[in-house]
Amino acid sequence: MKIDPYKSQETFEGWLARIDLDATKGLSKKNATLLVEFIKDFSIGLNISKLSKKGARSPIRLNHLRQKVMFTFLKLQERGVKDITKAKEEDLHQLFEDMRSGALPNKYGKPYLSTGDYIKDMKTFWHWHMKIEKKKGNEIKDITEDLFDAGLEKQNISLKSKILEMLKESNPYHFEKIILKLLEKMGYGELEETPKSGDGGIDGIINQDALGIDKIYIQAKKFTKGNVREPEIRNFIGAMSRKVSKGIFVTTSDFDKKAKEKALDATHKIILINGEKLVDLMIKYKIGVEVKGNIEIKGIDADFFSEE
Repeated sequence: MKIDPYKSQETFEGWLARIDLDATKGLSKKNATLLVEFIKDFSIGLNISKLSKKGARSPIRLNHLRQKVMFTFLKLQERGVKDITKAKEEDLHQLFEDMRSGALPNKYGKPYLSTGDYIKDMKTFWHWHMKIEKKKGNEIKDITEDLFDAGLEKQNISLKSKILEMLKESNPYHFEKIILKLLEKMGYGELEETPKSGDGGIDGIINQDALGIDKIYIQAKKFTKGNVREPEIRNFIGAMSRKVSKGIFVTTSDFDKKAKEKALDATHKIILINGEKLVDLMIKYKIGVEVKGNIEIKGIDADFFSEE
């Protein structure tokens, strides 16, 4: 039997039982109807946007969802928006900015620390509304598209920093394997890892056709200090010589001005990927990170960075 210490199921059922009494007290008739239809749909997994996880929501999630969406409706009503379907982008942006800044304080007179939760749930409601209207043949603008969640932005910055730190701490051979795995996930051709010694400065080879006629050479340099300089690029070009015409040089640091100029002036096509770009690609293609929750909040995948 599933334990429900917070009596979420009982609370949700109690709210449903009071719909005709005071469950939506304070809301306009139109907003109250929409809120109830929205929550009922999510309780059985109906009309959920493709941007959200499919399936029925748990009672605890439904309770949080209805509370935060109802709060948003009430605050917008106080600002003259009696029909939520008539809300404008600026209405939402101003409300959430006021919550975040403290212009609209919480019950303790402080800024709302969880503004991102209200934004996320309002996005969920609006995407449900868009799907409902689309079924009726009506196209509704996504007024939540540009809503900014500062909390998630800070989390992404922290995540990028942690990934880069772990890359710099990994041993050179494991770092090379990470780069090859990333390029494989990005859809390049068959990847071939070169021997750990005597590789002539080449850490991997991409065969872009079945016979291996068209190749790309890969160089992965794990730097903890300083940037990649011109000699490293020159040596890479030398390793490519007349064998291949394309190469990818990846580093955890960056490339100094002369290194960039050398790559740009080369007769070969050389792509430079610095630490910042590398981390962005790893997050985009979910290499070394895992998705947590119903929206894409990413965290470090510790098992991936294990060198065992």
